[in-house]
Amino acid sequence: MWGNPYLRILRSQLEKYIAEEFGQDRLLKDKNKSELRKIKSEINKLKKQLKELEERKLRLEEQIK
Repeated sequence: MWGNPYLRILRSQLEKYIAEEFGQDRLLKDKNKSELRKIKSEINKLKKQLKELEERKLRLEEQIK
């Protein structure tokens, strides 16, 4: 596993506390929200990259003609 070992321990302790204090459902809900944000961000990044590649493709096709 990557990352600072102290932060990994802190995260595991915090997750344990949240699960005990608020319930496992809350912990899973928060983790899922975080993962969803990362996925949406990655999708937007890839859409932007695709748009740039399509524009580049059009320019190259125009130069070939």
